[in-house]
Order: sequence, then structure tokens, then C-alpha cells
Amino acid sequence: MTAIVCQFLWSGIASSGEDSTRSEGPQYMLKFGLTALTALPDFIMSSVHSVLFSLLVHPQLSIREHTTKALSAILSRCHFEVALSSFQEVINRLCHGTQGDGPGQEITQGISELPHHAVFRQHFKFLKAHEAEGLLGVCLFLIKHIPPGYLLPKWPLYFSTLNLYLMHPASTVRQATSTAFKYLVAKDSSNPVFLKLVLQGLAADWKVEKDLLVANLRSSQGSDHLEPSLSNTFHNSDDDISAHACENQVPFQRTPSPMLSPDLCYVSADSLSSFGEFCLLP
Repeated sequence: MTAIVCQFLWSGIASSGEDSTRSEGPQYMLKFGLTALTALPDFIMSSVHSVLFSLLVHPQLSIREHTTKALSAILSRCHFEVALSSFQEVINRLCHGTQGDGPGQEITQGISELPHHAVFRQHFKFLKAHEAEGLLGVCLFLIKHIPPGYLLPKWPLYFSTLNLYLMHPASTVRQATSTAFKYLVAKDSSNPVFLKLVLQGLAADWKVEKDLLVANLRSSQGSDHLEPSLSNTFHNSDDDISAHACENQVPFQRTPSPMLSPDLCYVSADSLSSFGEFCLLP
């Protein structure tokens, strides 16, 4: 099926006559040989929801991989509205069981609670690992091809769904979810909106350990008091060595030594404390 779909190629067709003055540029159509079409045939599009989505959750890995390739080939030859509706269906399947006991309810039409809150329910169960991997595989392709602005209106739902699968027991599912977040952040490098949204969402429930921060500050201040005592030790040891040498050798003029110059052998306490404060700045 994938090989057949790949025979449909996007081609730009220049408008002629009066249409050329009205249109801003060439119209893109799908060409299969010499035939030009505005969309894929119905017998292909009808199989997307009835056949391919059911094969995405197949236990066998090779079947899921071939299904993902077929879906990617089909959706890349559709307008973004089709990709957006398919993305919403993927989210709906990933949210299965998160909104109560009603199976098959349309999550994307309205939610009573965010999907990742379902983990606090006693009897909640995640999708099986192979089912989640198949759906997330298509989700990765769709995230790359949907314009960023169309993901913002339902961003809380999309983020909460992916956040839910960051807590999945299977490491392969967590890795696929992390890749989805990576694609979201990299969608528009010139506009870091998704980067800010992802970081804000991931760090929202983090707790700041104030005691740990204060302990680091105290340790940095404590090191300032230790350095003068260490320098005094160096002075005393150096004087003892000099005195012992004077007993056995003829006195001579010594050159300045770092051991005898405190300003050369350690940093001032003020500079260290300012450095510690700089490190603690957010």
C-alpha cells in the first residue's frame, strides 16, 4: 500500500487565463502518471481510520512500523487539516481511560480534567507498551508537519497527554514521548514559544529545595574563613624551614615567594563571596 501511495506526487500547475490573474501562485495537485488530482482517492482515505489506526496497536513490531510508514505516506499527501484531525484522533486514543469509565468518548471535544491527572486514580491503567509506541510513532510524524499555530489552541490537552506518557512504566514509551517533546521544541527555532511552554509545563510541579541552596551559600562563606588559617600555616611552615636552613647554611638573600605573599596565593574573601552569590543567581 505504501508503494502505491508513493506514486502520487505533488506537482505545481500554473493557472492560465483569468485564473492566473486572480491566483497568487501555482496550484499544487497530486499527479499519478498523467492524471492530476486534488486529493488522494477515496478508497485510500477511507482505509486510514478503518484499517490503519487499528493496526497501529498490533503486538507485532514490524506491522506497527509498516503501518506508520503507510500513514506517513498518506498524510504527507493530504492538506494539513487532515493531518490535524488525525493528530486529534491519536490524542483521543492516547487519552483512553483518563476521563472516567466511558469508553470511546471524544476527549478533544471537551475535557473535565487534564489526562495526566489520571495517574492519581487508584484503578487507572496505562495503555500497553506496544499500543502506546504505535500511536506515538504517528504522533511524531504529525508534530513535524502540522503548523505550530494550530497546536496552540489545545496546547494544555496535548501537553498533558504527552506528560502522562512520560510516566509510563515502559522505557521505550518514555523515550518516544521525549522525542515528541524534542520535535515540539525544534518546530520553530526563530520563535521559542514551544520551548518556553514545554519548560514551563515540565517544571511547574518542581519544588525548590531552599535548605539546599542556603547550605551551599553557607559552605561558600565558610571556605572564606578557612583560607586565612591555611595561609598562616604556610607562613609558619615556611619560617620553620628557613630557620632550620639557617643553622646549616650561610645566610643568603631570598627572592619573594608566593608562600610569603598572601595576595598571590589565594583569592580575596570578597571576590569569593561575590562569586558564590553569582552562582546562586537563577
